[in-house]
Amino acid sequence: MSVELSDIPPHKHCLNCGVSIPPDRDTCSDKCKTEWDRMLSRKKFWNYLPLIGAAFLALLWLILMMSG
Repeated sequence: MSVELSDIPPHKHCLNCGVSIPPDRDTCSDKCKTEWDRMLSRKKFWNYLPLIGAAFLALLWLILMMSG
């Protein structure tokens, strides 16, 4: 027994937990929204960390070159 595509109502899946939700929402609950936002914040931090580290090392190298 297969399901026809027309039998499936329009929907999306929660970005955080994957539960089926109405197409006009991104998450299923406030808890999932909070968890999703926290995950995006951590991901953004880890994406910028190498850039911050490289800038720190370049500044340290510049200071050592100027003092030596």
